[in-house]
Amino acid sequence: MCALCVKLNIEHNYIHFNIKKLKSQKNLTINLIDLNLNILYNQFMEKSLKLENINICYKKNYFALLNFSYEFLCGKNYFIVGEEQSGKSTLCRFIAGLEKKYNGKIVLDDEEINLNNQFYKNEIAFIFGSGVFLERKTVMQNLQYAFYLRNEKDKSCNFEEILKTFDLLNLKNVKVKKLSKFDKLKLCIARLSLRNLSVLILDEIFIGIEREEIDALIKLIKNQLKYKCLIISNECFDGVFSSFGEFSVLNLKAGFLSE
Repeated sequence: MCALCVKLNIEHNYIHFNIKKLKSQKNLTINLIDLNLNILYNQFMEKSLKLENINICYKKNYFALLNFSYEFLCGKNYFIVGEEQSGKSTLCRFIAGLEKKYNGKIVLDDEEINLNNQFYKNEIAFIFGSGVFLERKTVMQNLQYAFYLRNEKDKSCNFEEILKTFDLLNLKNVKVKKLSKFDKLKLCIARLSLRNLSVLILDEIFIGIEREEIDALIKLIKNQLKYKCLIISNECFDGVFSSFGEFSVLNLKAGFLSE
């Protein structure tokens, strides 16, 4: 991914100062693609995202989450398991900032925030099902839209190179509605490769695809995306996910965190 594809979240002068300072050091080679992107350029979630006594009620006396409290730490992976209607997707949606009606407290790096915080706009990616697209637009148009939505218009990006990396170049002129779920998920990941994330949430996206396709998606996520915290939800934990590294497993039952 080219350096211009990265949305910088701190002042230009600060970035310039740091790059200039690094260049002044003798025999130091700078690779702008890998230049400390998760630390120098990213201002959110340096420590943790803490949820305190979260309650979400969809209808009278039915709580999708009830007094839910948990702390998600920077640099850790989390796996949410549970049966249908256990609260997995509600929790994922809430972490992504999509559940607007709730009671409780959200604390980001020791500071209480609400769902209007820029953290939710810029730093979290949420994929569920096979993703959300402009279904009547082509693969290329969806990738370009994601880029221009997040970046200044005077920046450039090699879209064909990105599609080639994700084995989608031969589908660039195909409308998204005609894609398989596997190809849609690859396009989701390709779009996210344009961003520098704090939290990546994958809500039951691996259901209904073949094992080799799951392996391919995991490899793309690991190799092409930059994130600080990974959260996956599924009915059960499968050994295939161990390639991401160690997970803390959250077992949900009827909106409760079960031991």
